[in-house]
Amino acid sequence: MNDSGNALRDSLSATAAAERNLVAREADAKAAALLARAEAEAAALRTKALALLERELAEEEARTLGDAALAERSALLSAKRVLIDEVYAAAKARIDLSSADARYGETISRLAVEAAEVLLRASSSLETAAGPAGEIRVRKADQELVRAALKRAGLDGRISVDAGSGGPDLPPGSVAAFGPEGRLHVDNGFATRLERSRERLASTIAAILFGGKSD
Repeated sequence: MNDSGNALRDSLSATAAAERNLVAREADAKAAALLARAEAEAAALRTKALALLERELAEEEARTLGDAALAERSALLSAKRVLIDEVYAAAKARIDLSSADARYGETISRLAVEAAEVLLRASSSLETAAGPAGEIRVRKADQELVRAALKRAGLDGRISVDAGSGGPDLPPGSVAAFGPEGRLHVDNGFATRLERSRERLASTIAAILFGGKSD
């Protein structure tokens, strides 16, 4: 082969080599760009995943702390309620045994008059002149006391006083108003009045025991 042929061959080889190098550089550049983009996307995903994990951990911690606080508050409320109930039961027991108290007669008389007034307002026999409109039932030992109280209040003759028919005697502090048909209209006894006042008394007891609140 002459010199011109060799020169052509060398020129073609050089051109091919240059093209290969260009293609390789372009491929390397594209690969580097793809790798950089993949790394950036992976970093963004890691950041997002970490943020999500941190938020979930924070929420779980808050739920755990909230559950613990709720359980602690529930236990505290239960303990307070038990203590309030104990104080209430002690107060109720003292009232149940208070018939020997000097104020017993005055109190039982007032409760009986209140019950009689309620009975007269509720009774369907108010317009009839004949016969009593109902009766107040108290224990036997309180009957004369209550009759005297009703007489002072101008209710004697319209309301009778009894201890109920048969059975054991009523406990101290019992005051119940029955209509002429035998239906109970109002229970105004010590224990019932105390029970109706339970929530108000619970607040008062809580204020004494805990500085103002039962919850």
